[in-house]
Amino acid sequence: MTVKRIEPDPRKDAINRRKHGLSLYDAADFDWDAAVEAQTRADQYGRERIKVVSLYQGRVHVLIYSNLGGEAIAPISFRRAKKKERQAYEDYRKAQGHAT
Repeated sequence: MTVKRIEPDPRKDAINRRKHGLSLYDAADFDWDAAVEAQTRADQYGRERIKVVSLYQGRVHVLIYSNLGGEAIAPISFRRAKKKERQAYEDYRKAQGHAT
């Protein structure tokens, strides 16, 4: 997947920085080539929310976003992966023949 445009909501960005210590704009440096889609679901308004797990600055992170069309996304949450998420990501990548 190639993402060329990150369009976060400034209010959600401020919340994410307080809660997780990461800006939603940091998702621009997410390793999309190593990303694994972990879950997709609809939010309360019926919009698709996609959860992907991949590397950011050498560590496994989780990004939840909505597609805006084309190559643009609206990040909703960006955080370090929890232990179970890290293990599942590493196991999947190894099974696919990739190093994490």
